[in-house]
Amino acid sequence: MDDGVSGVSVVAECNLHGRWSTTESVNVVEGAGGCAGVAPPPGPRAADAIRPPSIRIPAAVRGDPIRPDGIIDVQVKIKHPNRTGLIARNGEFFQESEPFYITDLSVFYGRERVSRYATTAALSDDPFITFRLRAGRGGPVRVVLTNNRHQRFEAVSEIRVS
Repeated sequence: MDDGVSGVSVVAECNLHGRWSTTESVNVVEGAGGCAGVAPPPGPRAADAIRPPSIRIPAAVRGDPIRPDGIIDVQVKIKHPNRTGLIARNGEFFQESEPFYITDLSVFYGRERVSRYATTAALSDDPFITFRLRAGRGGPVRVVLTNNRHQRFEAVSEIRVS
């Protein structure tokens, strides 16, 4: 759906505070093209349309010390199209092609999975996702993406605490 009322839902689980969820209503103005603007034209994208994610730790880039008890931002840049496969004709939606989108983004810190994001075709193309992480003892942070064609892409970055 490119315009009208829709909902955005988030489910989170914390090992300290438990599981919680929230849903908010979103109203996209008719003709505004959805949350990210006008959809790209249908058809294939260039060969570099999908790439493994890249991880950026802003504190490390700035040269700031990362303390074991510190909370740090982790940014993930993703190059992947997300398509519903739907097309609007005369006010009705039709399935023009198979959907193609990221279904899962899992975050591992050391050997433990610390976050999991279940996504849908409503996610924008090439999303940029930021989340927070407690630095702890440091170690590798790994992001694994899976799409609805069961293709997997991953990136690893080392967090060094001082």
